[in-house]
Amino acid sequence: MGRVGDGAENGMSDAQQVDLGVALFIPYRYMEDRIFRALQEAGFDDWTLAQCRVFQRIAPDGLRLTDLADQAQLSKQSASVLVDQLERLGYVRRVPDRPTGAPG
Repeated sequence: MGRVGDGAENGMSDAQQVDLGVALFIPYRYMEDRIFRALQEAGFDDWTLAQCRVFQRIAPDGLRLTDLADQAQLSKQSASVLVDQLERLGYVRRVPDRPTGAPG
């Protein structure tokens, strides 16, 4: 694992690195909120922001729950609950995972 330093390696102090993180986070959350509101206005008002954050990571050909949880930075249990909710709403469908090496 890397070490925490004074940021001298990249010319930024720790405070500047934190400021950059916050500066990037604020517009991301603003964009996320605008997209969520647009979805609601388009009639997709039956899901939560947490469900959207999971849903956006599901590939068209599917994704294993463990990979989805990892990408969404959730526990497998939390991701499973959100996928269950999305399935009840009709947005996703669970299918059995193919054994490794099985034809597609």
